[in-house]
Amino acid sequence: MLPLTLQFLIAMIASAINERLQRKLDYALEEVRVLKEKRQVPTITLDDLLGRAGVAHVDFLSLDIEGAEPAALAGFSIGRYQPGLACVEIHSAEHGRAINEHFTLHGYREVTAYRSMDPINRYFAPAP
Repeated sequence: MLPLTLQFLIAMIASAINERLQRKLDYALEEVRVLKEKRQVPTITLDDLLGRAGVAHVDFLSLDIEGAEPAALAGFSIGRYQPGLACVEIHSAEHGRAINEHFTLHGYREVTAYRSMDPINRYFAPAP
């Protein structure tokens, strides 16, 4: 287990679907303007989680954990689980470079064919 905790920001966000709902939301938001609560929660590595579950191979890996993707990948043995395809959300250019470097170092290449359909995520597959 990594000595790592993640902070989650839980915020109430409202959007109106129609005028009637907007009136109800306006009333509710007068009562509670913004609810923010920070919590620290213990974490485990993906290796620990998969090991406990008895998983020997991962076909598809998808990570969308609001910027914590590099930390999650640090606790995931790509060579051991050998995902056939990985999808990782990218939050910035710097974040994208770090993710790309990580997969490249482990023998993966980016599958760029998906970029036009999905500009937020990057997909990686084992290099031929």
